[in-house]
Amino acid sequence: MQKAEHADAYMALEVLADVYYQKSQKLAKLDLVRSRESLNQSNVFLKSAFVIVQEKFPKNSPHIERIKTKLVQHNEVHEKLI
Repeated sequence: MQKAEHADAYMALEVLADVYYQKSQKLAKLDLVRSRESLNQSNVFLKSAFVIVQEKFPKNSPHIERIKTKLVQHNEVHEKLI
């Protein structure tokens, strides 16, 4: 992913991550392979958003904490899908 020049880019990435996470949850009972793929894509978007907020916002920013929490949650779900 390209390095974002705009601090607001993290918002779009975070929304995309949420969409893929929800898709993963819906697929979890139907198709584990596609569920994992969606969860992985969600993590890619979240990690990109995290890089942006770390570069553009203060260390104590609620944006950083929120995205960290989502990454932990996604990792816990990923462990269950393995």
